[in-house]
Amino acid sequence: MVSYSTLDTYLDQRERLTVHYGKLERLQRLFILLERDIQFAANRSVRIGGDVEPAIAGPEGETLLTMTVAQADMNSPTGVSLKRVEWRLDGKELIRAQWSVLDHSGSLKPTELLVSEEVDDLSLMFWLYDDDRGVDTRSSLDTNEFPAGIEVTITLDSGAEYRRLFALAQGGAGQWSAGSILLSTQ
Repeated sequence: MVSYSTLDTYLDQRERLTVHYGKLERLQRLFILLERDIQFAANRSVRIGGDVEPAIAGPEGETLLTMTVAQADMNSPTGVSLKRVEWRLDGKELIRAQWSVLDHSGSLKPTELLVSEEVDDLSLMFWLYDDDRGVDTRSSLDTNEFPAGIEVTITLDSGAEYRRLFALAQGGAGQWSAGSILLSTQ
């Protein structure tokens, strides 16, 4: 009876830890994908269905962030190819969509990846650098602006909140080096 009770407690704790570490692994994957996209954002606008869209566009409806991203591509003569990436929140599902062609008619369907099913909210602040005024933060961008960094706040359905600042490799005036900073967790 004592052995059964001890085994049951052990199995229960193991199951809880497995669930907890699974959530942490998914959160880490989310931040890795988001960091890679933001870090390698390229200042290249796109033409979709005759309309010109900026290199980076902020929140609009379910879409949180749309940007042109440089990715390693060994099949390309330069070793790099540009992709159009969109992050959107559909209910509690955070989805990353990717188009392999930048300029298209608008009928091209993206490849989609469900990144997380546990996101309650995701908000963005764009960090812009100006030699005269220093750093300015805003929740949206003008058409031709390219930020030096993007601050991301993610709130999970558990209530946990994570805030990170991601610097862009081409960051605005080129003042910052690429990378990310953990601003806070709660």
